[in-house]
Amino acid sequence: MRGGRTNFGVVQVVWILLFLDSSSPLDLKNRQRERTLQTERPYWFPAKKYGWGWGVPDVWQGWVVLAVFFALLFAGTFLFPPRTESGAYVMFVALLCGLLVAVCWIKGEPPRWRSRKDDAA
Repeated sequence: MRGGRTNFGVVQVVWILLFLDSSSPLDLKNRQRERTLQTERPYWFPAKKYGWGWGVPDVWQGWVVLAVFFALLFAGTFLFPPRTESGAYVMFVALLCGLLVAVCWIKGEPPRWRSRKDDAA
């Protein structure tokens, strides 16, 4: 705590984004009850139409995750200049990409391989 203000870390921001739904407040009991009543949960990242993985976000939370990812990626070029600290920069980018995949895995549609053959069936 510096100057009477609380500094939020990246972990706290990610936690808030992961557990914040547009359909329910942060009350855990209400969230759990609503999740059991929902037949289909809203995905932040829909699956790609063809291939494996996720497409562009469907809801604002997904766009915030992408904006934070790119902002941290941009900040990393100043924190770990690639010309002088290439090892640290590569580790930083790998960590960010791993976190992005983890968020997509948790809050996105379950990934599976999709091809044109699936459309015909």
